[in-house]
Order: sequence, then structure tokens, then C-alpha cells
Amino acid sequence: MIQLLYDRKVALEVCPTSNLQTGAVHGMGQHPLLDLYNLRLHVTLNTDDPSISDTTLTDEYVVSVAALGIEERQIFHMLRYSAEAAFIPPEERHWLFDAIRQGLAPYPGAVAEFDAL
Repeated sequence: MIQLLYDRKVALEVCPTSNLQTGAVHGMGQHPLLDLYNLRLHVTLNTDDPSISDTTLTDEYVVSVAALGIEERQIFHMLRYSAEAAFIPPEERHWLFDAIRQGLAPYPGAVAEFDAL
């Protein structure tokens, strides 16, 4: 299954807080996000339902860094995977990529990491 996900570049929407709340993982230390990333799968960070999970996308990034050991460069890669998987018309994709690049511009090396994939 991993090979199929990799070959087809299937984006996996990962929601760490929701995964913990629903019992999909028994603790953040057991969450497979980093393992999935290290398998070179296209993982993206998401919130599931923010009103139910009481979380924001920013919270999910903080949890991923603090509790899961995700590195800054990996966050930029996950942003890239998210942009590539976005449900938008192809002609709008360049706008999304440009907007993300502008948001990342103040952070040294961020745009280069985003574009590295």
C-alpha cells in the first residue's frame, strides 16, 4: 500500500489532534506523521473539524513540531504537498504557489525548501 501511495503521489491529510481524540493513536509520541513523511509520502497537516477538535491549523503545526519532532524544512515540504493537492482549478494553482511563497519569504530558506520538491 505504501508503494502505491508513493507511486500515485496520493496526498494524506493528517490531523494529529483529531487522531489523538478519536483514539487512532494512543499518544502523540506514537503518531506516524514523521514515519509517513520519511517514507516520502505526500503528507499534509490538517485540522479535521476545528469546531469539534477545538484546534486550528496553527495548533497542528505547533503540535507537529513540539510533540512529533517535525522539522521546519519538513513543514515547508508539507505546505508544498498541500498546495499540490488543493482542490482548485489548474489555472489557479500558480496563484496559490505565489501566495505561499510570499508568506514564506520572511523566513530564511523557506521558499527554497518549498520549491525544492
